[in-house]
Amino acid sequence: MEDRSFGLAGRYNALDGNLGQVLRRRLLARQLDPHLPAPPAGIVDVGGGAVTRGDTVEGLSGSFASAGPDIERWYGVRVSTDHLGDRPPDDDLPDVLELEWEAGRRDPYRSVARLIHIVGRKPAARREGGDPA
Repeated sequence: MEDRSFGLAGRYNALDGNLGQVLRRRLLARQLDPHLPAPPAGIVDVGGGAVTRGDTVEGLSGSFASAGPDIERWYGVRVSTDHLGDRPPDDDLPDVLELEWEAGRRDPYRSVARLIHIVGRKPAARREGGDPA
């Protein structure tokens, strides 16, 4: 796996931009022709000279598989708060966090999140067999 992953005690995490959300934003801003094929995952031009990383759950799962950890679960991050930008929620922060947690765990909501968080674990047999996690 690339250095953007983190392994500790056999656990691995990856937090990357959601390619689908990047493309959705470009379509809504009329910066992308929906008749053309979607760009592949990786570094994606988001318009105005800016670039970001856009990945898919399938692509990240493949990276995990090649590095050894099994995927335990994946979450969507910033499902219900992306529109806030850098502004924190108002006094309803506990409700917003609860909504974000629940939506980030469930389809179809997590699939439209701005970020993808994948959690994996190296199988115990490999950890115990002397393979450092």
